[in-house]
Amino acid sequence: MTEAYNAAADAYDALKPTPAGNMTDRAKRAEAAIKRDPRAFSWNRNAFTDVARGSRYSAEDRMVMRSSYRPFHPRWVEAGRRFNAMTYRLPRLFPSPDAANLVITVPTLGARSDFATCTTAALPDLHLWPDGTICFPLYIYADQDDTPGFFARLTQKGGLRQNITDHALDLYRSLDTAIEKDDDVFFYVYGILHSPDYRTAFAADLKKSLPRIPQVETAVKFWAFSRAGRELAELHTDYESVDIWPELKLVFAAGFDEQHADAYRVLKMKHPKLTDSASGTKVDDRTRIVYNDWITVDDIPERAYDYELGSRSAIAWVMDSWRVRTDKASGIMNDPNAWAIEHDDPTYILDLVGRVVTVSLRTLDIVESLPTLSL
Repeated sequence: MTEAYNAAADAYDALKPTPAGNMTDRAKRAEAAIKRDPRAFSWNRNAFTDVARGSRYSAEDRMVMRSSYRPFHPRWVEAGRRFNAMTYRLPRLFPSPDAANLVITVPTLGARSDFATCTTAALPDLHLWPDGTICFPLYIYADQDDTPGFFARLTQKGGLRQNITDHALDLYRSLDTAIEKDDDVFFYVYGILHSPDYRTAFAADLKKSLPRIPQVETAVKFWAFSRAGRELAELHTDYESVDIWPELKLVFAAGFDEQHADAYRVLKMKHPKLTDSASGTKVDDRTRIVYNDWITVDDIPERAYDYELGSRSAIAWVMDSWRVRTDKASGIMNDPNAWAIEHDDPTYILDLVGRVVTVSLRTLDIVESLPTLSL
């Protein structure tokens, strides 16, 4: 990709373009002159501007990071500012591959699907939620010349700025002076966002405005929501280490050989069909997932599908996103099996199905234990 860009920039320079005009005009002239091949480079306005400036790309411009591509779907992302032009303010949340943070994500305003939320400890994709994603971080990494804004805490911790206002912290401390850590409030917010009372009462508002967090009346309720939010965040960020749901059964077809290179390879998971006794029509058997031609996952509890993240259940997110796709413009095949191979874990995707069943059921248990909200 770097070679393709540099070759295009060299070819443009060979035309000896006029340096007259502002940068916007110069970038437009570069755009008109460059022969674009989507199989070699994904062009955008930033790249055309770099060509007009005479810039060249190199390996030093790269910054590969782990990302949350979709719920329960990690991917590597090229986060370098030159290779990823639309980073928005994400470098303030995850400025480097080793930067630690927690981020509550929600769908953008006006999203077509129902309200949802999920915490991530990795760089979130713009379409983590299909229509767009809004982030509420635990910390903000301050730039060297950064001046805290009106709503920011002034406390600096090793380049981190706490993302809870002093005013908000004082409000909750009026309930209990033991509320000293900013993450207590952060996890309280995450707990509130999972409350069925909250989601029902503000269903219409959550479609068109950012979530507003009510303050509970007692310290007992605060700690109940904060503890629940902490448990949910740990569950949703550490899902790769959660135990596989013990009641699941794996059914192997005749001829299955676990030593075969493609034994655990997935192309596209699906539910087998069964005949509905009431209507006589064919419907999905959600207690089973056909993983590939040799493996079927059986005895999935129907209740697990009640944990929904917007338009679909957590299990459906896994089934839809962990499949082989080919990008039409570039011809690049995205093969999620590569993730399992490079992590030397051939059963990663199959195990993930069982882990997300556990995550779903435990999430439902936590949500059902939340106290009622007086709204």
